[in-house]
Amino acid sequence: MGHRGGGGGGGGGGGFRSAPRARTPPTKPAPKAPAPVPASAGGHSNVISALAYNIVDGITWGAGNAMGHRFVEFFAGPRTIQVVSSEPQAATAADSSLDSCGAHNKAFADLLPQPLPERHQPVQVLP
Repeated sequence: MGHRGGGGGGGGGGGFRSAPRARTPPTKPAPKAPAPVPASAGGHSNVISALAYNIVDGITWGAGNAMGHRFVEFFAGPRTIQVVSSEPQAATAADSSLDSCGAHNKAFADLLPQPLPERHQPVQVLP
């Protein structure tokens, strides 16, 4: 058998040549991402603008809330609160000194006129 050309070894021509390859066009590089927006001097504009936005947002929310309440009051009337109690008023007025605050105030007032106990011996300073 014959020797194929192109291998190692001495000379000789004539072997099989491979067909030329079809050249593929070079691939295009992926598009680059846009550069980030540079920060302004000081770097506080974003914080200040966010604070201002939140203040304005709160004011507009409060104004809208108040207008909505007034709108409802226009049709439904003003809001009223009725307290219903099962005890008569005279009994609650007489026991007002025994409510939770009154009981604590009375206990505190009972302690005040009493002298404080002597727990320590007086210290004598040497001349």
